[in-house]
Formats: sequence, C-alpha cells, structure tokens
Amino acid sequence: MSRRRLGPPLIPGFWIIVAFLLLLASVAGYYYLLASETTFERKVVPAET
Repeated sequence: MSRRRLGPPLIPGFWIIVAFLLLLASVAGYYYLLASETTFERKVVPAET
C-alpha cells in the first residue's frame, strides 16, 4: 500500500465546510462592498429629494 495519491484529502465534512465558508465569505464581502458603497455615496452626495 505505497500508492501516494496527489489530490485533495477525502474528508467527508471538510469540503462542505470549505465550500460553505467560501460562499459565506463571498456573500459577506459582496454585501460589505454594497453597504460601503451606499454609505460612501450617501456621504458624498446629499439627499436631494
């Protein structure tokens, strides 16, 4: 049994956690950019209603 497999470790819950964290980070980053852009626009441009 000296077969060395060059590949990702086959841990059943590992990739689910990695994918979930990646998705969570991307969504959080998107909403963070969206919120920072809106607050930035609110600060620069006064409310003209």
